[in-house]
Amino acid sequence: MMNGKCLLTNVVHKATVKTTQSTKEYIGLAANTFKERYTSHKASFSHEHKENSTTLSQHIWKLKRESTKFDIEWSIMKQAAPYSKETQTCQLCTTEKTFISLANPHETLNKRNEIISKCRHRDKHLLKHW
Repeated sequence: MMNGKCLLTNVVHKATVKTTQSTKEYIGLAANTFKERYTSHKASFSHEHKENSTTLSQHIWKLKRESTKFDIEWSIMKQAAPYSKETQTCQLCTTEKTFISLANPHETLNKRNEIISKCRHRDKHLLKHW
């Protein structure tokens, strides 16, 4: 499926959801392996109580309720460095936000407010975790 790239870490990935009537794209990131993140996405498509995990899972559940057939293609867009306490930046989050901001607004499932969200990788570097 991913040409041997499923064990890569710190990646920005894209899921392209195709139906006979539309194509929608979702951009996300995986600080763990892509395989672990993919497994989590798949679980959100199978367990209704996880429907609101992501905008991708919300879209998949909408298609299921409408009995619309769909295919999902996964790709790795870029590998980027996670949060660094030396530089106090997270290239992984910055890269994801850049791809989301450049996405076609008519095709993206991502919400624009994701661009202003804070880095969730920074917290593990705080003193309270030492």
